Amino acid sequence: MLSIRRLLQRPATYKAVPQLFKVQQAAFRSAAIMLEQQKVDMNSPRLSLKSKEPAVENFKPLPNADVIIPREAASRLLSIQNLPNTVTKEDILRLARLAFHDVDSVIQEILFVRSQELQFHGRVLVLFQNAPEARHFQLFNDRAVVGGNQINMNKVRRTDLICFASYFWTGYRMGDAYFCFRKSEMFSSNGTSSAGRTVILSGFPQQTKTFHVSKWLHSKGYYPEDDEENAIIQVQTKQQALVSKFFIRFPSESDAWRAVRRFHNVTFRAATFNNRYKIRAAVAY
Repeated sequence: MLSIRRLLQRPATYKAVPQLFKVQQAAFRSAAIMLEQQKVDMNSPRLSLKSKEPAVENFKPLPNADVIIPREAASRLLSIQNLPNTVTKEDILRLARLAFHDVDSVIQEILFVRSQELQFHGRVLVLFQNAPEARHFQLFNDRAVVGGNQINMNKVRRTDLICFASYFWTGYRMGDAYFCFRKSEMFSSNGTSSAGRTVILSGFPQQTKTFHVSKWLHSKGYYPEDDEENAIIQVQTKQQALVSKFFIRFPSESDAWRAVRRFHNVTFRAATFNNRYKIRAAVAY
């Protein structure tokens, strides 16, 4: 396209200069109208509702506005590591209260991961109702401090959990990825969970049986739940272990904590044994 200066140098086209200015003004005017129309369309309520995600009422705002929000989590299951051995279910719920207004509608299940010998090593699985809630919980509480330990959180996919369960647990049932983490010792005979009211007593001599522990508890004034035959369970210990371990279910959580305060670090010495054994007690979740 020829410039205006070159057109002015040509005498034949001198009369067409005013028309050229009119064409350029019309082009600028049409471009301004198009930009104004685009601005109006961007501010329209229909487009603003599509571009902005609706705020979730149950989510509390993040304390750090500069946090980098990753893509939505692919799983509603979170793994929390590096927890202290004294952690309880209430500690996990306290973290959830920092991120949500209503905790009961968010968390579906809390699973304390235990080994074959029912030993807890500071790992908890938290199952949420959906993936966005799991992501928000991780953003809010990752690298938090619980009991003096800085915890770590990672999302766990269900496929990875199934492979892990089928490899390490021979009693794994297909279709239930969380079966291996629900220990049968943590449930009463009627199927209700006994987490929080089950006490682990370890340190007894290897020859100790359940009726020895029951008689010892009765002599101290402590009684398990009504179904006493199933309330005291001798659990598996490591090979060549010199001590035995028992799970004892009490009627309430207060009775369990009372038993822990009474029997932790006490000395056990039965009439048939010559040695003294130090008993360790802890509440299982």
